[in-house]
Amino acid sequence: MLYSQADKDAAAAKVKQRVLVVWIPTALLLVLSIVTFILYRINHDETGWGLSALFTILAGGYCIFFYGVYLGPMLKYKKHIFYMLEGRKSVTTGVLTDISENVLDKDGIDCYSVVINIGEKSDPEDDRLFYLDAYKSLDGFKLGDRIRIESNDRMIADVAKV
Repeated sequence: MLYSQADKDAAAAKVKQRVLVVWIPTALLLVLSIVTFILYRINHDETGWGLSALFTILAGGYCIFFYGVYLGPMLKYKKHIFYMLEGRKSVTTGVLTDISENVLDKDGIDCYSVVINIGEKSDPEDDRLFYLDAYKSLDGFKLGDRIRIESNDRMIADVAKV
């Protein structure tokens, strides 16, 4: 089994941690912006709008940047694990013909491409392409093995020798 409940729990914990890292500083900068604006207005000083705007822009920039590079990918990975454990899966049996050594991006998840041939005559038309999570491995499998792949949208959820 490539995925387990422990993987799902670890991903959920990491998402919670990253949510705090992204949203707490964003909220603090927004509060600082509001407080700055109010303090300057109480003192009838109209120059405070610039500082308040600067804090607002910093909050937005921080939120957009860290959501995109820090929180967003982890949310995608958590969703991926959910699909691998609880999503609709199809089963394909064939001969393992290729495992890529290059990591590629498939819907925001780092993966290796895996090709199996489902035909009896090794016809290239019978090749099927799947993607294996880059954090998982196919140790114990070698080219030419007959395998059964359980997949969700061509992403490998489980693999076993037949």
